[in-house]
Amino acid sequence: MEVGGNNYESETKLIFDKRWKNDLLAFNIVGKYEIEKEVKREDSITKAEWTSSSPVEFYSGYIHFFKPKVGLGLEHRNNNDIIQKDGWMNSVLFLGPAVFASTYSRSQETTKPDTARACNKMWNNQKLYLTN
Repeated sequence: MEVGGNNYESETKLIFDKRWKNDLLAFNIVGKYEIEKEVKREDSITKAEWTSSSPVEFYSGYIHFFKPKVGLGLEHRNNNDIIQKDGWMNSVLFLGPAVFASTYSRSQETTKPDTARACNKMWNNQKLYLTN
């Protein structure tokens, strides 16, 4: 949740992932609700107009782990802008490679690496993903 002088934003995320031996498949849904106040001044008259929007984003990704610390895959992102008075405004698609590299060592810890953390790093629009 984010609250400012001219805006309010609330965000909800659903994160799904499935890990097999050498593969990770993930799907995330992000829903937001935003309210913003735009102040306009025309002919010495100040007007405030409130607008609300509900963007929805979908993320999906696949990584194949060649070694426990190295993986290569593909990620997909779909951003959709939905404004209350105009409805569906646009939809933008992104598709690109995903690289996973980790400094995690089994000798350091007795538990498995956090695959959700590794997967969430994938969605940060970076092309090299490092976790430790």
